[in-house]
Amino acid sequence: MPDADDRRQTWIGTTDEGRQRLAQERAAGQEWLETAISTRLTQQEQQALESLIPLLRKLDPEARDA
Repeated sequence: MPDADDRRQTWIGTTDEGRQRLAQERAAGQEWLETAISTRLTQQEQQALESLIPLLRKLDPEARDA
């Protein structure tokens, strides 16, 4: 659907099926990452990675405080 304020832009949406697929893909990616971290990194490397999370969150303007 065209943007009401700027006709050069077009808005798109996702179907219920698309949203479900996106959720599945995100979950699969999360599972892969958790497995990779726990099996490929040493305990010390895992701790180093964990210490970086607050810095990485600062880079994401949509991240919530956690």
